Amino acid sequence: MFNLTLSFSQFGIQKTHFQLYDCQNESLKTKQLQRDKQPIHLVTTKIRQLLQFTQTISVIPRTLTQPNAAVYNDGLDNENYDLIIRLDDVIINEKTGNQYIAKELLGVGTFGSVYRCVKNNSNFAIKIIKNINAYNIQAMKEIKLIRFLNKKQEHEYIIKLIDYFLFKNHVCIVFPLLGFNLEELLQETKYQGLSLHMIKNILKQLISGLEFLHSLNWVHCDIKPENILFTDNTAKQIQIIDFGSASELNVNLYYYIQSLYYRAPEIILGYKKTCAIDMWSVGCVAAQLYLGYPLFQGTSSFDQLSKILGLITITNQELIQNSPKFNDYFIKENQNYVLKHLKKYENEQTLNLHDPGIQNITNIQELYLEFNKSSLRTIQEMATMEDFVDLLKKLLEFDPVLRITASQCLQHPFLRDFQFNINDILKQELQYQ
Repeated sequence: MFNLTLSFSQFGIQKTHFQLYDCQNESLKTKQLQRDKQPIHLVTTKIRQLLQFTQTISVIPRTLTQPNAAVYNDGLDNENYDLIIRLDDVIINEKTGNQYIAKELLGVGTFGSVYRCVKNNSNFAIKIIKNINAYNIQAMKEIKLIRFLNKKQEHEYIIKLIDYFLFKNHVCIVFPLLGFNLEELLQETKYQGLSLHMIKNILKQLISGLEFLHSLNWVHCDIKPENILFTDNTAKQIQIIDFGSASELNVNLYYYIQSLYYRAPEIILGYKKTCAIDMWSVGCVAAQLYLGYPLFQGTSSFDQLSKILGLITITNQELIQNSPKFNDYFIKENQNYVLKHLKKYENEQTLNLHDPGIQNITNIQELYLEFNKSSLRTIQEMATMEDFVDLLKKLLEFDPVLRITASQCLQHPFLRDFQFNINDILKQELQYQ
């Protein structure tokens, strides 16, 4: 029995009044009663209306962009200056004729949105930049940089640029469709952290990509778990993405860079950026991969600096004394430089900051305690734990001049002696298939 009654109520046909029955299973008397209750010409007319209505509904595609109310760009953009994209919309590079069919919203960021699109049965990720001039300029810089990097060398740990074009006043950048990011991987572990052998694999690839970038005098400026993606769902190879904040080494930036949890202390203190800020972020990512949660969970730049100083020992006091923002954050007491109290900082800056978050780790050596709490660690991991903590200390060196470089990292025992235990490989394969 094929039932159409659920949609008929809007046309005045009651649920029990009309159904398409299998004639062999229904008595003539029942069919006669139905015919008496609902004249056949009325039923036929209303069926036709229903089918026409259903066809009308089916051609209205589901909107992928939210909010979806038309506001700017002659009704093409929403209130956030994002291009409104619907399911199966065709995004066209008019110069080349390449057509990408929108299938899914993958994510929303500061600069725009990313969609999964299909072209010739292949999946791609298209980053559509907000229709804001400053963001367009930044997007063009990102395109220029990735083209430059790909031209120098198609590095296996750097995202590839497939296509770029202007569509309905929006810059569109086409990338290969990658897998999940490190934040999503940690979420799958319920934020319990990863095994050391898996952290080794990720770090060696991440640092190799940064070594290549730094050798060309470029700084990524936004290394964090969300910007490190696996190429597929086997969780083996990663690629670094999102070069929208990247900058040449000799270009001074007059605004905060790096996401707060991964921001190097010298950036907070107002010093010029160097490649060392990426290595600080790597240290923060490495600790997070192990712990399952961010090492420094500041609620503001002041709170972030406070948490860093609560964990990291400063051997060079001149970094504080000569800081361009010394007067913002510090006072001098008995020949020592100490961080201001939160209330004093708030009053001077006319700010009302959130309450400070919790600092779970107060010394990097405490990672050993976290390590020993787990009964899931293998013998191999126990043997490499000391090297891992040593690498973290070198990555989270407060003085950027003394901080370990990407090239030096690759020679560190934790990464230099990189190898998988075959049992760990098999266990990992089963876990992520």
